[in-house]
Amino acid sequence: LISDQNGVDINPVPVSTAIGVRTFTPDSTAPVLNGFTFNLTSGLLVMTFSETMLGTSLNMSRFYFVNDATSTPSQSVPIAGGQYAAADGEVQELVLSTNAMNDIKRITDMATSVANSFIRFDTDAIQDMAANPILVGSVQADAVYEDTVRPELIAFSISMAEDSEHLLLTFDETVNSTSFDYSFVSFQQANNSNAVSHRLTNASTTDPDGTILSISLSKSDADELKLSLIHI
Repeated sequence: LISDQNGVDINPVPVSTAIGVRTFTPDSTAPVLNGFTFNLTSGLLVMTFSETMLGTSLNMSRFYFVNDATSTPSQSVPIAGGQYAAADGEVQELVLSTNAMNDIKRITDMATSVANSFIRFDTDAIQDMAANPILVGSVQADAVYEDTVRPELIAFSISMAEDSEHLLLTFDETVNSTSFDYSFVSFQQANNSNAVSHRLTNASTTDPDGTILSISLSKSDADELKLSLIHI
């Protein structure tokens, strides 16, 4: 362990005669969130703290994704209902819920770059190993990785009620409603290449961005569908 100035080693202290501590000063310093990264494809949020954190103390509902560092950001999404391993450590990893991810993607001025990506947290959001809670605040992202996975159409329904014919499209994630192009939509009687089909000639939506879009069908398309394809 150490020697004196004459090079004589210190006497060992065996377990049976271990020396008790004279004074003990507990850790009373609040931990700090040093930074985080966020992946819009996987929903993985990786937070790095200034010291080892008590994993089981993390309260996901006390963390919020926001678009600026002020105490009253214009956009805020609670990070609740996701997956979390609750392991002790300086690095804490969370996978956001599908609902939270869709809410974040729906907001066009948040989580599109480092500049508008912040985590805000309440005082009781997480504690260090000495039960010191993090202090309320917000931290800007170190990196934001964009969504690279194409959305998928997972279901649809159609109403042929006279004068209100419309189509409901359900996607697996939030989509940009203004990007909808009706000319890519076709109906057919069966799922084979020889089936009778009809491609839409006019349709529109006024819905905001989301996972479900209501598409209003034109009268000519509705009449063609009623005549040739759909018998309800």
